[in-house]
Amino acid sequence: MSKPKIDVMRIVARTIGSHLGEKMFITMG
Repeated sequence: MSKPKIDVMRIVARTIGSHLGEKMFITMG
């Protein structure tokens, strides 16, 4: 039960992380 949850969280973190990373790159220059 915990494994699928981790996979989902990883996917969500990847999608959100990519967007956040782009914003951070833009703000940082």
